[in-house]
Amino acid sequence: MKAAKLRNPERVEVRHALRRYAEERGPIAANRALSILKTALRFAGDGGYLEISPVDRLSSELTGGAEVSRDRVLTDEELRRLWQTSSSHTPLLRFLLLTGQRIGEAQRARWSHVHGDRWHIPKEHSKNHRAHWVALSRQALALLRAQDASRELIFGTATDTGVQAWLRRWCERERISPAFRPHDLRRTCATRLNTLGVLPHITEKILNHTMQGVMAIYNRADYEAERVEAMQRWADELDRILGQSARLIAAPGAA
Repeated sequence: MKAAKLRNPERVEVRHALRRYAEERGPIAANRALSILKTALRFAGDGGYLEISPVDRLSSELTGGAEVSRDRVLTDEELRRLWQTSSSHTPLLRFLLLTGQRIGEAQRARWSHVHGDRWHIPKEHSKNHRAHWVALSRQALALLRAQDASRELIFGTATDTGVQAWLRRWCERERISPAFRPHDLRRTCATRLNTLGVLPHITEKILNHTMQGVMAIYNRADYEAERVEAMQRWADELDRILGQSARLIAAPGAA
C-alpha cells in the first residue's frame, strides 16, 4: 500500500497559528506546542509521509516569544474574592489553594485516592512521575465531603484549559490585574507556607519537588508530622484571611 503524503503547510502558516495560540494561552503554551509539532513532523518526515518539515527552522522567538518566569502571588483581598465566587470550578480552585498541588493532579483525583486524611497521587498522575501524598487539613476534608460522592473523579471532568479560560474571564470581569492562573494558587500556597515559618525543605516536600544537591542524595526523610502540621497551619491562616462568612462557605461542618 502506498503511503499518503501530508500536505506541506507553509512555515508562515504554522508561525501565524502558533502566534495566535500564544495570544490565547501564553508564550509557554505556544512554545511547548512548537516542540511537540517538531517531534511529530520529524517522525512524519522519517516515515515518508512528509517531504519537508515546516517547523524545523522555527524558533520560539518567532512563535511564542520569550518566556517570563511568573511570580504572581494572590493578595488577601484576591483570596477572599476568589473564594466567595460561585462557579462549577470554585471547589477545584479552593482545593488547589488549600493543598498547593497542580491542577492536572487534582482534576484526575479519584475518591479511591483518598484514604483518611491523606490524598495519594499516583506516579502516573504526577509531573515528575513520583508517587506523592498530601496531608488534608480539616478544611480540605470538609471541602471534599461537600462534593458529589457518586462521581469517580472528585471534581468532575472539566479540562484544565476550561478552568484557565474561565479564570481569565473572571479576572477580566473583576478587573483584577495582572490576571492570575491556577498555577499561581500553588505559588501562593508555597509562599504563604514560608511566610508562616514552614522550613523550605518541608514546603518542597509538600509540593513534591525534587530535592537538589546533597539533599537529593542523602535526605530520604518523609517529614510526615511536619507536613501535616504545615498544611493545617496554612488552612487555619486561610480561614483567618477569609473571615467568618467565607469560612462557612469553605468548610460546612468543619471542626
